[in-house]
Amino acid sequence: VPANSRVVSISLASFTVDQALLTGESYSVSNLTGVVQDEKAVKQDMVNMLFSGTTVVTGKAQALVVATGTQTAISDIHTSITSQTSEKTPLKQKVRRLRRAARHGYRRHLCPRLGRQLPKLERPVARQSSSERQSAPTFETSSLLA
Repeated sequence: VPANSRVVSISLASFTVDQALLTGESYSVSNLTGVVQDEKAVKQDMVNMLFSGTTVVTGKAQALVVATGTQTAISDIHTSITSQTSEKTPLKQKVRRLRRAARHGYRRHLCPRLGRQLPKLERPVARQSSSERQSAPTFETSSLLA
């Protein structure tokens, strides 16, 4: 189904839609024409609607498009997931403090002593610090398991 639509007519006796993408239901849902009376109905109860990203399993129907793009149900789910901010866990806070301390020690103590040799060291340190971001989840997971 390419867009959120309201079912206008059903051509065959049964018309079912797989809405697992939206609702997590493991079975297909029968859709009907008509109006849903409850204004506060959740998406699972809107049997007269087809939602973007769902799949028609059996039957044929005609539907009127009511929403596309960012107004669809799947877009609402995407927005709610991406807008959530994750809190910093105590382990992430400790790892961040450890990185800061290492960076401070490098800049404060090692750089003045090396003088002109600093550019030779900057490249490996930059590589290491860039790979830290990628390996941090692995390090944090292994720390939790230990």
